[in-house]
Amino acid sequence: MMSLPFLLWNTRPKVNDMQLLEPTHKADSKRETEVLGQVFRRVSQQYSDRVCLIHGKEELPYRQIIDQVNRLANGLTALGIRKGDKVALLFSNRPAYVVSYLACASLGAVLVPVNPKFRPREILYVLNNCDAVALITLEEFIEPLAAMPSVPPQLRTVVLYGLDKRVESGAPLAHLGAGWDWQDYERLIRESSEREPDAIVKPEDPVGIFYTSGTTGTPKGVVLTNKMVTAGLDGWIGGLTLNEESRSLLVAPFFHMVFNAFVLSVLCAGGSSVVVDSFQLKVLLKECERTRPTFTFAVPSVFIAMSNYPQLRDYDLTSLGAILYGAAPMPVEMIHRLDKLFGGNQMNVCGQTETSGAMTRLLPEFAISKAGSIGTLLKGMEVSIFDDNDLPLPANTIGEICLRGPNIFKEYYKLPEVTEKKLRCGWHHTGDLGFLDEEGFLYINDRKDDLIITSGERVFPGEVEEVLFTHPDVLDAAVVGVPDRARGEAVAAFIVPRAGHEIDSSSVRQLLRERMTPYKVPRYVQVVESIPRNASGKTLRGALRQLHAASTGTE
Repeated sequence: MMSLPFLLWNTRPKVNDMQLLEPTHKADSKRETEVLGQVFRRVSQQYSDRVCLIHGKEELPYRQIIDQVNRLANGLTALGIRKGDKVALLFSNRPAYVVSYLACASLGAVLVPVNPKFRPREILYVLNNCDAVALITLEEFIEPLAAMPSVPPQLRTVVLYGLDKRVESGAPLAHLGAGWDWQDYERLIRESSEREPDAIVKPEDPVGIFYTSGTTGTPKGVVLTNKMVTAGLDGWIGGLTLNEESRSLLVAPFFHMVFNAFVLSVLCAGGSSVVVDSFQLKVLLKECERTRPTFTFAVPSVFIAMSNYPQLRDYDLTSLGAILYGAAPMPVEMIHRLDKLFGGNQMNVCGQTETSGAMTRLLPEFAISKAGSIGTLLKGMEVSIFDDNDLPLPANTIGEICLRGPNIFKEYYKLPEVTEKKLRCGWHHTGDLGFLDEEGFLYINDRKDDLIITSGERVFPGEVEEVLFTHPDVLDAAVVGVPDRARGEAVAAFIVPRAGHEIDSSSVRQLLRERMTPYKVPRYVQVVESIPRNASGKTLRGALRQLHAASTGTE
């Protein structure tokens, strides 16, 4: 495999003037007042015969997708779904998810994506908390739905992809005594009108409630309006210079906000997206070679595995103009390794559910000189670093990263006090600790809640992890604080060795002693088979603390 060409960025100037960091794309006044359904309808009319989605051997043009969107929206309306009603989407990655998402937006229903990895109790929590009156889902989720310990009292309609075939085969459904109105997804589309839905949707109307994928605590429902979602999409369209030639391949579950960032944004620019439902490395590489995306997004762990895959060079990946990573920190050591592997095409991208998935990007020309940075803000956003008293801090001083802009969320659903705290002083307090350098590049050190205080000294897990990744035998690593009677907290490291390698904990500690202040050197080093992460790629530090407690008998 040859070095990958710089396809996405070969027309961009090398940026030295900070003013040039703003994308050249500008939204006109019409775009700023369009709601999501209008944006996609306009693009579908403009590019009706172009490919919108690729799934396996299927290439689905825009005219087919908008036809299905209209029919599903009208079908849901006929079932009694109205503007403002909550409609949950429980899907693995499928074109039907895209259609369902846009159909809800078109009729003004509030869509609620559900994590497909959730257990039955977690699914029940979301359905109850968001007040879902309808659920659109796939056959593969019948079993977890049937295992829910109770029935959401407000849920009245279930639209199931494959219902008719399931009923014909005699396979069971879920909670038949609940009185749900079961509808077949494909039949509902086939039998409904193709006309444009007549719902009046306004920019301030909510598009959806998106549940956070935090690593601790109960998920919170983030309410995003049409104006916020389209502002986020506009930020990515400009920030990535997306157009009708762009093609994305998202290596992440669609329920996550990266769907907005790297699928929906591409579609709203007239481009296309490859839908993959298997994240196995060989499958991804074959799909990339076959479908020729111009860029791909994945969490760092995917690229770490890719960089250690001996057969990587057997695949033709020359269509990739850029590889995007985010949702979790990428070790600086890995950034240098990817630079050698992919020819300088990597880009760090960052967003939160609360920012409509849009926040920053680090352009490829800064990947090495600003390694460790998440880059500069997308269009329309502002950032400030605050101290504990919400006062701004100077450059290169660590504090809480706070944001504001048109894409910042409206509220946490049913959590007014939490909302007020997060949005105090007119700024979204992200909970991330970081700093701005003198050139305006943003750096994240760690989550505020993950900061380790040992003997009164502050230790950021990320800085210890960075050193761990320089060890030649370490494939993956994570660091947490664990209870310690003498110190308050002690530093504990969990490491995954490379295949065929053994790791001596004494050599790990020696490396850290050579490079770090003594109090930052882990008191505990534990070799594990894998680092637990959630669907967003974030390290589950709570699970690691439990693992430490179990292994040391301190439960």
